[in-house]
Amino acid sequence: MVVAIERRLAFWCLIALTLAALSTRPSAQPPQPRMYPAAKQGGNYMYNYYFAPAPSSTPWTPAWSPDGRWIAVGMSGSIWRVDPKTGRAEELTYNRRYHSSPNWSPDGKWIIYTADDDQKSIQLEVLNVATGETQALTHDDQVYVDPVFSPDGTRVAYVSTKGRGNFNIYIRAIKDGRWAGDEIAITTDNTFGRDRLYFGAWDMHITPAWMPDGKELLIVSNRNVALGSGNVLRIPAAANGIDRATTVLTEQTLYRTRPDVSVDGKRFIYSSTRGTGDQFSNLYVQPTAGGEPYKLTFFTHDAFNPRWSPDGEWIAYIDNEDGLPQLALLETYGGDRRILHITDPEALLRESGYGGGN
Repeated sequence: MVVAIERRLAFWCLIALTLAALSTRPSAQPPQPRMYPAAKQGGNYMYNYYFAPAPSSTPWTPAWSPDGRWIAVGMSGSIWRVDPKTGRAEELTYNRRYHSSPNWSPDGKWIIYTADDDQKSIQLEVLNVATGETQALTHDDQVYVDPVFSPDGTRVAYVSTKGRGNFNIYIRAIKDGRWAGDEIAITTDNTFGRDRLYFGAWDMHITPAWMPDGKELLIVSNRNVALGSGNVLRIPAAANGIDRATTVLTEQTLYRTRPDVSVDGKRFIYSSTRGTGDQFSNLYVQPTAGGEPYKLTFFTHDAFNPRWSPDGEWIAYIDNEDGLPQLALLETYGGDRRILHITDPEALLRESGYGGGN
């Protein structure tokens, strides 16, 4: 009898505990707001591989100064310049937005960069290197990425979601850190005609890189491409230049291609897995006129965001051999490889009196 009563008590205690747990379970969370709502194509996969990570304390998207003395990177929410000889970093920008994707003007006076507003939009800002003053170039709810000065410094090519929310390339005149004309659409909305797995029906046009004469661009576009983020196209840097595009590399790319043209304009370097041929992203070089790619690295880890130094002797890129992205240098002809151990950015933030927030 006693045993039976104890069993009943245990049973009802279990029921009571279960009901209590159910009653205290938090209600269903409201759906999270969509990242970058102005962008009507792409998604988490694209954003993870294409956009600079925000937040992140590791370096991203290196860019050489015109004299080769510095490499600008996005890191810890700010733009920094890194001494390629010592690895010491100096913070150049900060505010509440997350800064990345720097690019120097050819005269070294300006750095244009992206400013991520908590995954609601990405704007363009510009830094006066001499004074340290920054100012916004765009003020809306759109996404602007991949800004790059023309070889003569009078124009900027960039990617924007303006219009229907698709990724297109524009060129706009700039002077003394301010826009000096209306934007010109180099690519326009175009549909593949049907939905593509992961990539949708609407074409994307991304990562412009100038040819040295300033008359053409290399871009990545999936126009007329069924799989991947696209081929590398060579197009006139003029209105609707996409209509006169020449394909120089046919490959199933995945956002990390990011071509960069050599100083003489004869070659471009890019990151690739060669479709499904490689587990990792390695660096390749190919003629800008088209031809067979030459594999430059044979890493069993990823190498991406390559950028040639002004003299063409070195390649700055991001290397994740140790798990986290690091700024690295690769000698173009000798093959020497160096990992730049950047002075602790958090320590520098503390020294500057900035607490690391944006």
